[in-house]
Amino acid sequence: MTFYEMIDSKVMPEIRKGGTDEFIVYRDTEQGWQCDFTQNQFGETCDWVAEVKSADPFAEIFSGASLQSISG
Repeated sequence: MTFYEMIDSKVMPEIRKGGTDEFIVYRDTEQGWQCDFTQNQFGETCDWVAEVKSADPFAEIFSGASLQSISG
């Protein structure tokens, strides 16, 4: 997925609704952009999140509400 496709399809809906669930934006092994929620249904951070952050130095965790607050 390209960066712009990921923003349009995954990040912008979360910003619009002001969601508080955290998600991570990262590049996969083929350098495509991905976006996934970081917690399971019990509110626990998924094990793979630490692996993704160590594999991709550009990986970052956001929430829709946090991005909404900086975008005005």
